[in-house]
Amino acid sequence: MKKLLIGLCLLPSLIWSLVFESDRMEDLLPHATSETWVLIDADNTLFESTLHMGSAQWRNHIRKKTFENGYTANETESILDQFWLFVQPFIPVRSVDPKTPSLVQCLQESKIPVLVLTARDPIEQVHTQKQIESLPIHFINDFPEKFDLPSSKPGLYEQGVIYCGDNTKIVALTAFFQEVGQMPKKIIFVDDRRDNVKELEHGLEQLGLEYVGIRFSGADERVRSFDPKVADLQFSLLPKILSDEEAKRILANSDHS
Repeated sequence: MKKLLIGLCLLPSLIWSLVFESDRMEDLLPHATSETWVLIDADNTLFESTLHMGSAQWRNHIRKKTFENGYTANETESILDQFWLFVQPFIPVRSVDPKTPSLVQCLQESKIPVLVLTARDPIEQVHTQKQIESLPIHFINDFPEKFDLPSSKPGLYEQGVIYCGDNTKIVALTAFFQEVGQMPKKIIFVDDRRDNVKELEHGLEQLGLEYVGIRFSGADERVRSFDPKVADLQFSLLPKILSDEEAKRILANSDHS
């Protein structure tokens, strides 16, 4: 179901933007033209962990636990990154919207470039590509296969994925434009985080690009139903992969024993 957040804004320069909320990836299709690039966030947008462990909401759980155990903010973020990098190679993923793989294929067949714009670090390229291929999605475009972003902080483009690392998404995207030497007339950006959608809106307005931002709500229920006990049990049993259902059964039996 689509919920309009911000209406059409006509600027004096005739550059316009549209931002809305939807739980359906296909709602971007009416806005895609031959002069459009489509950018899709990774976690909780393109895909999600099939486990409670390794999800974006699990990151917040580990951050909270670390901070509560007396670590400083900087120490907490460093520890969190190590936990995240450790578990991701084990994490199976699925499309948040089951129609996403066919939608990406449809766009690419229409010669509309589709890219992933993710806050993940460049060192995550191996497991990220493996997760994307498992959906299965294959990004096909005319850009170079791989290059470092010309940004102040490390960033990477590889096989359809822009890894922002510690750069903001607009900084990483601007660096991508600089490296490939081209920009589209219009950007469609889909992300589960509203702040990212708004950040890109403001940044692309400065570049004179038309913009459609979609705050993707498809994973919202999954985020709300996160169970820290299930996630902690799954983590404790690695490298064995324990499904959510198996973990819940174990926890239920232990409660009754």
